[in-house]
Amino acid sequence: MKPKIISFVTEDCLSLFKDGGYWLNTFDLIQTPVTSDKFFEILIDTYKPMSLSDENLCYFKNVPTNRAYLISPSLNYFKFECTCSFAILLSTYLNLKNLSYNFRSYYTQLTYKKFQNIKCLNHSFLSECVDKVKLCDSKLILKMSPDYNLIYLSLNIEFYDIILSQIIILFGILSNLICIIVLISGYWDKSFKRETCTGLYKLMIVNSLINFVYFLINCFHIINRCVEINGIFCSLVYRSKISQYYIIYFVEYLGSILKFWSSLTLIFISIARLNLLSNIKYFKNTKINLLLILISLGFSILVNLDKLFVIIVNENEFVSDFSFSNEFPDRNKFIIFIRFGRKIQYNGSDTIIFYFLYLFNFIINDIVLYIILTCFDFKIYKSLSKQIRLKKLITTKLTEFENLNFKVKTIIFFNTSILFVFRTLHLAIYSYLFYIRLKSNFNNENLCFRYGRMCSNLQEAGEIFNLLSNCYNIFLFFSLNQKFKKLFLNFFIKSK
Repeated sequence: MKPKIISFVTEDCLSLFKDGGYWLNTFDLIQTPVTSDKFFEILIDTYKPMSLSDENLCYFKNVPTNRAYLISPSLNYFKFECTCSFAILLSTYLNLKNLSYNFRSYYTQLTYKKFQNIKCLNHSFLSECVDKVKLCDSKLILKMSPDYNLIYLSLNIEFYDIILSQIIILFGILSNLICIIVLISGYWDKSFKRETCTGLYKLMIVNSLINFVYFLINCFHIINRCVEINGIFCSLVYRSKISQYYIIYFVEYLGSILKFWSSLTLIFISIARLNLLSNIKYFKNTKINLLLILISLGFSILVNLDKLFVIIVNENEFVSDFSFSNEFPDRNKFIIFIRFGRKIQYNGSDTIIFYFLYLFNFIINDIVLYIILTCFDFKIYKSLSKQIRLKKLITTKLTEFENLNFKVKTIIFFNTSILFVFRTLHLAIYSYLFYIRLKSNFNNENLCFRYGRMCSNLQEAGEIFNLLSNCYNIFLFFSLNQKFKKLFLNFFIKSK
C-alpha cells in the first residue's frame, strides 16, 4: 500500500497547531483494512531545533488518536522525548500498530523506530496524556493563537504598505518640492520683501526642505523591501551589505533625526502663528533661540545614536525567504529576554545604555512631540476664536465676521483633525511595537526577537502615517497662510 503524502515546510511546527490540531479531525477514521485511498502520511519538515515539551501540550488539545494518518517530523531537528506532546501527536502509530500496519514509508519507519526506542508508545501512557490535555482551557488556545495571526497580518500589511508607501512618497516629494519653489519665488517678488524676512516664512521653507530630504531617503528605501505573501516585489539587493548599511545610516539614523526636526519645525511654526494671534510673544530673544536650536540639534544626534549600534548587519545571505527570524539588517534582535529574572541584554554589548536611549527616543519622538503639537494646535484654535469674537464686538458688519468665524474655525478644525488622526495612528502602532518588544508571549518568548521581520513590517506600516502627515503641509500652508496662498496662485498662473 502506497499512502498519500502531505508535506509541510515550516519555521515553527507549533504554528500548524494553533487551533489545537482540530484540522486533523478532517481525516477519515481508521478502518480495517487500512486502504491507500483513505490514508495519509503528514511530513513536517523544519530547519530549526524543536523540542515538544509538555509546556506546549495545549497546542495538541484537539489532536485525534483514531484518524487515518501518520505524522513524521523532521528527524534532524526534532528531539524525541517521552512527553505527552509527542505521545498525542504520534498516537496514531499505536493504533495502526494494533491493526498490523507495517509502516512501509521510509519516514514513518524511522519515526516509529525512534519512538519505540524511548519506550513510551503504549496505551497506559497515552491514556494519562489524554486526561492531561483535556484539562487545557479552550481560552488558553485562543491566547496562543494571536502570535501566529499577527505574523499573517504583518504579511498582508507588508503587501499593501509597499504599494501605498511609494504613492505617498511620490506625492510627498512633489508637494514639498512645490512648497520650496513657491516659497523661494517670494524672494523674487518685491511686494513680498517684508513677508520673506519673517521667522514664520523661513520656518515654512526649512520644514519643506527637511520633509523633501526625508521623502527622498524613503524613496530609495524600496531597495530594502521584499514582499513574500504573493511575490509582487522583492528587491534584488535587499540582502546586500550596501543596502543594509543604507537602512541603518540613512533610513533609521538620519531619517529619525529628520523626523524629529520635521515635528520640531512644525511646533515652531505653530508658535509663530500663535505670536501673531496673542499678546504674549514667545521666543523673542534671538540668542536664546539660537542656543535652543543648537541644543536641539545635539540632542537629536545623540538620542538616535542607539540605532547605529543596535541595528546589526545580517551576513547570513543564504537563509530561506520564509524565515521570519531573519531580516536584513536585524532591527529587532537588540533585546533578549532571559526567562528567569527577565534580564535585559544587548547583542554585542553588556551595557544598558542603549535600552534607555531606545526608551528615551520613543518617549521624545512619539509621545512628547505629539503632545506638544496637539496642545499648540488647540491653543491656536482658541486664540483665533477669541480674536474673531473681539472683532465681532467692534464691527457693524456682523454677518461678515460670523461667516469668517465659521470659515476659519472650520479650516483649522479640519486641518488639525486630519493631522491629529495621522499622528495618533502613528503613535498607536509605535506604542504597540514598544509594548511587544518589551514583553514575553505565552511561551515566554519575545515576539520581536523571534520574528524580527514581523515587527519590522508593523513598523513600516506605522511609518505610513508619519509620511502622510509630512506630505500634508502643502494643504496646511495653503489654507492657513494667505501669503503662501497668494504666491502659490501667482506662481501657477504665471507658469500657464
